[in-house]
Amino acid sequence: MLAMMASIQMAQVATGYFVYDITGSAARLGIVNAAQALPLVLLSPLGGVVADRFERKRIIQLGQLVAGVLGILVAIAIVTGIATWIHMLAMSAVYGVVFSFTMPSRQSLIPLLVRRDQITNAMALNGAILSVTFLVAPAIAGVMYAFVGPGSVFFTIGVLGFVAVVLTTFLPHRPGDGEGEERSVARDLQLGLQYLWKQPMLRLILFMTLLTTLLSMPFRSIAPVLIVDVYHLEADALGLLISVMGLGSIVGSLFIASGGNRHRGLFLILSGIPSAIALIVVAAVPIYLVAVIIMAVMGLGEVVRRALTHALMMEQADEHYRGRVMSIYLMTFGFVPLAVYPAGVAIEYFGPLKIVGAMGIGLMLVTLAFWATQKKLREAQ
Repeated sequence: MLAMMASIQMAQVATGYFVYDITGSAARLGIVNAAQALPLVLLSPLGGVVADRFERKRIIQLGQLVAGVLGILVAIAIVTGIATWIHMLAMSAVYGVVFSFTMPSRQSLIPLLVRRDQITNAMALNGAILSVTFLVAPAIAGVMYAFVGPGSVFFTIGVLGFVAVVLTTFLPHRPGDGEGEERSVARDLQLGLQYLWKQPMLRLILFMTLLTTLLSMPFRSIAPVLIVDVYHLEADALGLLISVMGLGSIVGSLFIASGGNRHRGLFLILSGIPSAIALIVVAAVPIYLVAVIIMAVMGLGEVVRRALTHALMMEQADEHYRGRVMSIYLMTFGFVPLAVYPAGVAIEYFGPLKIVGAMGIGLMLVTLAFWATQKKLREAQ
């Protein structure tokens, strides 16, 4: 996880800055980010069926291998001078396919490695590992981009993908439910959707996740616009900005791990408030140092929301459906790039600060609405 997520974080920083660097267009930056959306939305349910039917370890390794090869190919294109924003568009689309199949397997594998009463702590540990990559990887990518060029960044991304393949071999063997059986994929998908529809708490968590994700996560993709047009800085400044979010994420992970299974529903709802405050402050005070500091607050909110969402969904879902449940959850992230594109277009008309501020206000209102109306989730332990 550490190796693979580090490569993904480096790719997000390097891709965003490279595209905006060579095009100067927030709209094209939005298109590149949106290229992940179609595979995530269309293929994630299939990825969930695959996760429930086959060995998740092998699925994860295959995705890591594809990501590693892709990083090397992009590095070669950049070094030889043939890379354009179209190449980055293609890379983003392939990443979307990889995520569609590996993420349901990755998340639904964790409950098979720990006891049920350890799931929340396992998810918090998982979040802490992600937080380390958020803290370190973007900064490394930014510094490498500034001093040795984007080609070296993508070469490192490819190597990390191969390292992840090797490390994953040490996971225990966990055969899937459908190995050696003849079953209809369409039927498995239908059963998964029917199961999810009959689980009101799962539906509620998914709906809340969709709304809060659409209002908070696009910030990462439009951050290069702030760095270049508002703060007038370079790629290393973008890396530091994103990395500080990792510092807040580490604090949030420790908070979840120490809290055990108490008041998890309430904390899940209220996790939107730190992110909303961070976005509003960034929009209201266009000073880079202020943005860097407040990003720690945003990282805290994001990791609390992510860890608690994973834990509650894994506990609520039956083992036979966990892959499909996580695949529907992953689809919510597929809509994020779709939100980035209109945000990019709006930025060109209204400027980045107004759009970031609108996202923060919207997230605050949605969070307060769920807190006021969803008593059952508020009281969930």
